Amino acid sequence: MPTTTGNDVRTKPKSVFRPDIQGLRTIAVVAVIVDHLFHWPGGGFVGVDIFFVISGYLITGLLLREHAKTGHISFTKFYARRIKRILPAALLVLIATVVAAYFLTPGIRFARTLNDSLWAAVFAGNWNLGLQGTDYFQTAQIPSPVQHFWSLAEEEQFYFVWPWLMLAVLAIGFGIFKWTHGQSRLALGLTIGSITVASFAYSLFLSSTDPNWAYFNAFSRAWELGVGALLAIFAYKFTTQNIALRTAMGWVGLIGILTSLFVVTSAGFPAPGAILPVLSTGLVLLAGENASQPYLWPLTNRGAQHVGNLSYSLYLWHFPVIILLLAVLPETSPTYFVAALLATAALSMAGYFLVENPIRKSGWLTATPEEKRTAARRRRRARRRRSARYSRFGGTQSVLKYGALAVAAAAAVVVVVIAFQPPAVSAIAGSAPNPSTSASPQDTLFAQQKAAAAAKAEAARCVGAPVRDSTSGCSLTSLDGVLRPAAGDAEGDNQSSCWIDAGQPIDVCHFGAGPLRVAVVGDSHGQDLLTALAPSANAQGWKMDAYIGNQCLLSTEAFPKCAAHQPILDALVAMPAYDVVITTAARVQQASVQGFTEEYQAIVATGAKLIVVADVPAITDDALLCVQRVGFDPANNDCGSAPSSQPDNQIEAAKAVPGVQVVDMTSFYWVASP
Repeated sequence: MPTTTGNDVRTKPKSVFRPDIQGLRTIAVVAVIVDHLFHWPGGGFVGVDIFFVISGYLITGLLLREHAKTGHISFTKFYARRIKRILPAALLVLIATVVAAYFLTPGIRFARTLNDSLWAAVFAGNWNLGLQGTDYFQTAQIPSPVQHFWSLAEEEQFYFVWPWLMLAVLAIGFGIFKWTHGQSRLALGLTIGSITVASFAYSLFLSSTDPNWAYFNAFSRAWELGVGALLAIFAYKFTTQNIALRTAMGWVGLIGILTSLFVVTSAGFPAPGAILPVLSTGLVLLAGENASQPYLWPLTNRGAQHVGNLSYSLYLWHFPVIILLLAVLPETSPTYFVAALLATAALSMAGYFLVENPIRKSGWLTATPEEKRTAARRRRRARRRRSARYSRFGGTQSVLKYGALAVAAAAAVVVVVIAFQPPAVSAIAGSAPNPSTSASPQDTLFAQQKAAAAAKAEAARCVGAPVRDSTSGCSLTSLDGVLRPAAGDAEGDNQSSCWIDAGQPIDVCHFGAGPLRVAVVGDSHGQDLLTALAPSANAQGWKMDAYIGNQCLLSTEAFPKCAAHQPILDALVAMPAYDVVITTAARVQQASVQGFTEEYQAIVATGAKLIVVADVPAITDDALLCVQRVGFDPANNDCGSAPSSQPDNQIEAAKAVPGVQVVDMTSFYWVASP
């Protein structure tokens, strides 16, 4: 191979390892991790888009080289390599995540993690999240610890379709039309280019109409892999050996990638938002085509190469660690960030060196009989070398001894950690006194069982607000250390199925058959209120009608999602009038004070008693995580939410309308100081 000087560089075949691609992987995975952990930089999520372009480029190039060399594409070998490279490490992370979630996030969150993991295991996680309507950029809910598997699913779907498409085009070109290699490449490029343009157009449309679905939809992301594929098809024509030009291209692409980390936002994403990182990545790949990149040191340095090697393992492990660690440590604690980084690094290195790399280099699925025999000989030689090393340390017995000491030390650390955890169940004040020491063993056991049963019965009866109510008859002066329902199940504790979906017509739910006519009106907070009222409708002598739906507020101002708004208002003022109307609404989507006031006046004019229930304190993400944390003690914690700074317009309106009664249950909530 010729060597040149001046502004030229040494040429090399396309199959030679490219350190600049490893450097791109490093930037991509570091950007994703710091974005997920520190929520900075704002566009760190584009690291996934960098991976997409690299995948399209490498896989297409691999298949083209195989076809040029052998005249066909071996799907058996291709998918065997993909399985070895991706599946073992991914399954290890999924299994470990499910096991950890079972202990750290029980209840509904564990069930969802298990469900999401099953989808991820068959590389359909993107469709699962898309069908759920998941918003990648939302902050109000805790994401699934395997949410990041959506990108792996999209790459696998690409791997499933792309080789067949390429083979079909190349087979038609060579077999039917007898095209040359250049003509076949051109036909393949035009085919993939058409798909890429169609995908980008669809992505533009979906990003503006349904951004959540656009984010996870495979076809709205295919254009990013398509850009990489087009580079692999046509970049061979870029043959200049001018080092200055290549270096400039590489640095411009790198600067474009780094800029995208700070300027790209969720608006208009993935199209046109991903254009900058996608094209910048393509420029770096093109700059290194057919030649080395000696001066692109941020990508080619030794540290970037090591992180690039670990990039797949780092990507797999980081998100479960970040999400599940919140069950142990608060996100505001510096310890949390240190622990997340250390755990991610340790698990990633263990996964890479013990699972991913050994299996990738093994002959599993891909080795010929002769390669298997050679590998067996290598394993025997390796065992002999290990035995020789063991003998230098005093033989197998010494190794076992040191191993046992290490296990004992680890066990001691675990015991110490558990010993300093807060007790799972705090003492119940008011429990029966200890039996007299003079009592018989049978009497002592009976007294203990009786006291435990009484405490359990009282704890089951005195749940939630009654514990704080001095007139409830509950003698508990502190909580018993058990949340009912468990925090992980709280989201599914709403038993009311009465709901009018956005855009749907009026649908009235009926409860009870008593003489007192009661109407309940409101949005999702009204649905929560209905869950408490419905079971007691008969006992209270109510004949209760519920008008509960998306943005269905008791206001003269109509909200677009509540198509049933006017029919609901008409039903409330129709004769005979309701005896009682109960309403509530969430602060975040309330109408104006005037809108509430006008409708309250209309309701009161019918003779009905109007009861307005003040909105309850909003739960914050930190408070929700706090009550689910391992070692959480209901009787002694600091998990309260700060009081809302947003006014409750319905209460202001209630004050302006005589006869309206306000029920404010804020005192039954623990609201921390702001």
